[in-house]
Amino acid sequence: MREVRLTQKEHERFIQVMERKLQELDISIVDLAKAIGVSERSIYNFRNDKSRNPSKFLGAKIATYLDMTPKDWR
Repeated sequence: MREVRLTQKEHERFIQVMERKLQELDISIVDLAKAIGVSERSIYNFRNDKSRNPSKFLGAKIATYLDMTPKDWR
C-alpha cells in the first residue's frame, strides 16, 4: 500500500482498528514506531490528528505492518 486517504470518520475507525490490532498482537506504540522506522511522536500525532488530512504515508505504513485492509476501516 503506497498511501491511505482517510476522511475524518475513516481516520477515527482506522485508529480504533489499529489500537485493537496492537492489543491483539501485544505491541506497544513504541515497538510499532521502531518496526516501521518512524518516531513514536509521529504515531501519537497521527493518532490524535483532528485535521482533515492525516498523514497518508504513515497510515499506509501502519496498515501494511498490522495487515489492515481498507475494508477494516470503511
